[in-house]
Amino acid sequence: MEQTNYYSDEAEKSAIAGVLIDMSKIPELIDIPESHFYLSETRLAFRGICEMYHNALDADLFTLSDYLERQQIMPGTDWMGVLNDWTENTVTSTQFSGYITALGDYAQLREIQKLTVDLQVQLKTNTAQEIIEALQDRVVDMSSKQQTSGFQGFKSVLSDGLDEIERRQDMDGRPSGQTTQYELLDNTLDGFEDGKIYVIAGRTAMGKSALALQLLYRLAHENGKPWFKFSLEMTSKSIGMRAISNASNIFGNKLKGRPKLEDSDNNQMGAAVSAWMSKPIYVDQSPSLSVAQMRARLKVQAVRHGSIGGIVVDHIGLVKAPKDARGATEAMASISHALQSMAKEFNCPLIELVQINRSSEGTKDNRPALHQLKQSGAIEEDADVVMLLYRDEYYNKESNDIGMTEVNIAKNRDGECKTIAFSHVLATGRYEEIGERAPPDDNKIGRSKLEGLT
Repeated sequence: MEQTNYYSDEAEKSAIAGVLIDMSKIPELIDIPESHFYLSETRLAFRGICEMYHNALDADLFTLSDYLERQQIMPGTDWMGVLNDWTENTVTSTQFSGYITALGDYAQLREIQKLTVDLQVQLKTNTAQEIIEALQDRVVDMSSKQQTSGFQGFKSVLSDGLDEIERRQDMDGRPSGQTTQYELLDNTLDGFEDGKIYVIAGRTAMGKSALALQLLYRLAHENGKPWFKFSLEMTSKSIGMRAISNASNIFGNKLKGRPKLEDSDNNQMGAAVSAWMSKPIYVDQSPSLSVAQMRARLKVQAVRHGSIGGIVVDHIGLVKAPKDARGATEAMASISHALQSMAKEFNCPLIELVQINRSSEGTKDNRPALHQLKQSGAIEEDADVVMLLYRDEYYNKESNDIGMTEVNIAKNRDGECKTIAFSHVLATGRYEEIGERAPPDDNKIGRSKLEGLT
């Protein structure tokens, strides 16, 4: 295959010359990777500038040439003459930022060139699916390398803070993020905010999927931004039946014909279907997707719809692990980090469902804790909010809390942690907010307060 070298002799030499003319540009230069330089001379000069800067040494024309010669970098090279030629041809540093941008663009072109060469090899040895996944990972990696952010003065930080305070004052205390109309939940979380990770965790049969579906229904507002749900476990038939049961308040067994639907149920079903169809919600039921595959599919939808309102992943334990992951813990950490990056990339809230380890069932009251998130502490670290679900009636048939789910907000990066009680109807997956739940020993919410709500 014919090789083309993607680089700019002018951009590389002028970027180095720019800092020799104006040393205040050095921090901006050393913020880019060395791989952005293709020519040996410019790469070595860049390395010398970095070494001198890190050792608190000035790097101008004379000191850099002396440093490179004393370090015997490319012995026999007249560094003073080389650097002097670069600066004479540059004259001014006014185009410095443009040169830095050009270096990044050419570096990406070289990555793409390398990718095409690797692809020719993979075509001979790998399956189509393996090649697609490898391409997705490489493209995402190249994209993330270009997303850099440097330091900013604290004056700018304070200005951003004041702007946010002014914006919040104009909102009259309303939540900043998307709302569910669960008033206490919305106020505690400040709504579901863009770029943040919301974990719904619990043991089997605690209602994770049902609560996530209820939140999806409430967050996907008519004529609003579209929400996308990756259902890695449930089929579209199961999701559809749950959704109809939830909105129509018709028990799931009745939808299955046990007993059969009555004529009066049809109107309720029709209204439920219309309500869901008015929501901008899309479901992908493909099993065992990797995060790279999810990202690729979302990119298509972002182009098609203009933006993404939010993402639901049900559940994280079924996301396909990276091939190079060594063990379940490392795999889960990699998946968690990738989902966090995806939420920021699409600038939307991401709700992920997580299993709790069986160890929670060995505790005094069976209530789950943060450290019991299955397989990896990275899930807790990456999450902005963690909601732990608990139904006392599941473990205690004599419970005073029949028909109630505790939503324990065990982590809330920007707010208060508390437990909120919800009434639930398991047969329909419908939740209604009751109020704040006191600690278990002092809890006064009992069966009487739930009567009429379920």
